[in-house]
Amino acid sequence: MRVILETERTFLREFSQEDAGDFYEMNNDPEVIKYTGDPPFSNIHAASEFIKSYNTYSVFGYGRWAVCDKFTNEFLGFCGLKFHPKENLVEIGYRLKRKYWGKGYATESTIAVIKYGFKKFNFNAIYGFVENLNTASYNVLIKCGLELLFKTKHDGKSVRFYRVLHPDIKIKAINAEETISVRHAVLRPGKSISSCNFEGDQLESTVHFGLFAKNKLAAIASFYEKKNPLFNGSQIQLRGMAVLENYKAKGFGRLLLETGEQLATQKKSTILWFNARIAAIPFYEKY
Repeated sequence: MRVILETERTFLREFSQEDAGDFYEMNNDPEVIKYTGDPPFSNIHAASEFIKSYNTYSVFGYGRWAVCDKFTNEFLGFCGLKFHPKENLVEIGYRLKRKYWGKGYATESTIAVIKYGFKKFNFNAIYGFVENLNTASYNVLIKCGLELLFKTKHDGKSVRFYRVLHPDIKIKAINAEETISVRHAVLRPGKSISSCNFEGDQLESTVHFGLFAKNKLAAIASFYEKKNPLFNGSQIQLRGMAVLENYKAKGFGRLLLETGEQLATQKKSTILWFNARIAAIPFYEKY
């Protein structure tokens, strides 16, 4: 039972066979699993088999961990990280026995796990998705610094999609002039600086985002309220997304694309469109 980290009132450790009874009890409470999509365990043996087959610690180096009272050693529930290969992201998740709800344990352990994930594994972002009706759960994410990106479908359910960035990464609105150096280096090498000025750059409705890594501008993307006759509905155009060479393959393009989806949601736009270079098509198709 390796201890992973400690908080003020708890410690988090790897699961053990001794947790089978607690898992059985927790997952047999219909209120606890109401929004999880997990069926209850049929008996303690089934809970034991689940723990025995839980191999994410050895596969990824992380997973869900038992949350235990630091003073009594009592099992309160679990909190931890989960890799989703289809979406290629790491999600924070938590579940507590009902008698420990409303006492701050979920927030306390989630904050600690997020800090641990960034420090130990250097993820550029950690995500959370919660069913729309699960108010208590998404309030925990908000308290822990996660920001709502948009609502979407996940595993066939309507969910709210949240994200928190690594402390070294910031995404913020910038002005059109600040995009020029990155546009020139990535999108218009060898061409005139004037070719980096795009129609609509200076419109009040246009939003330019810069991604800063350790306070250095590493990537950009611009979003314009512009309609394409091929599509119906309220539209935003993505243009000029670029990542400097030294920062490629770090997932920064994905982070900017998600921020654009967040912007589209805020503007109540139903279409996000763009013209893509042939070489970039596989990137966009993933999302």
